[in-house]
Amino acid sequence: MASAISFGESNSGLQAGIIDCNVTTQFCNEEFKQWQDNQSSRLWIRGDPGKGKTMLLCSIIDELTRLIGDNSNISFFFCKATDVRINNAIAVLRGLIYSLVEKQPSLLSYVRSRYDQAGKTLFEDINARNALSKIFTDILKDPALRNTYFVIDALDECTTDLPFLLDLLVQESSAHSRVKWIVSSRIWPDIEERLNIAPRAAPISLELNKASVSDAVRKFIRYKVHQLAEVKK
Repeated sequence: MASAISFGESNSGLQAGIIDCNVTTQFCNEEFKQWQDNQSSRLWIRGDPGKGKTMLLCSIIDELTRLIGDNSNISFFFCKATDVRINNAIAVLRGLIYSLVEKQPSLLSYVRSRYDQAGKTLFEDINARNALSKIFTDILKDPALRNTYFVIDALDECTTDLPFLLDLLVQESSAHSRVKWIVSSRIWPDIEERLNIAPRAAPISLELNKASVSDAVRKFIRYKVHQLAEVKK
């Protein structure tokens, strides 16, 4: 049944391991510390194309995975506008739920109860958005849910139902103390307007951290060159 809500190879096969944790702290400074110290539940990394948003998120995922071990959940999704499998709110919710269920199997009961009623079409027909959002919000209310980190890259590349996804994100990030969010996007006014509706949000502008971005890109290039050299040995 879990495969019915799988988000496909494009995200599950993603490899991070790009930048070390020192780069993460260089980028994020005070805003990242506020997010880490529970002063904010939502971290928004924003910048123009090519500024290093995805690299930074990969670095953060690596660092969080190392720090939290098996005591917490981390669930991530990478949107891409040109891929219909991962450019819509349904795909994002499906991916986040699937990842959570993989890490904390007891949560599968929320999927099973709805799946038993409607079957696979529950996640594919016109009612999928509402069904998945209900499953998602029910999971977040579960007292047994471990501390959970959600990471969504390139919100601006979610071309279908983005306002719905943003409203859900704001609603749930303000309601659950055990849940933290990191999202990235281009600097779009409509995204900024929605993400700044509620308190406990910390924005990070990569436009204001150009030196750190350049340093990270150089590190990434050296990393890839070293990787290629090792492969050719």
